[in-house]
Amino acid sequence: MDLKTNKKPTKQQEKARARKKRYLNNKRNKKIKLDIDSLPEKFVAKCSTENPDSED
Repeated sequence: MDLKTNKKPTKQQEKARARKKRYLNNKRNKKIKLDIDSLPEKFVAKCSTENPDSED
């Protein structure tokens, strides 16, 4: 409920709010998932002793 005008949100506003919430949750979940998926490659790249050419 909008505190300034003391009106209930319309169906359209409720749907838009829910859509925005889903969008933000999906965006956050995808970002976390991608970071986790790329961790093994990052670990191999940083901890690999087989390639003496790369220096950090």
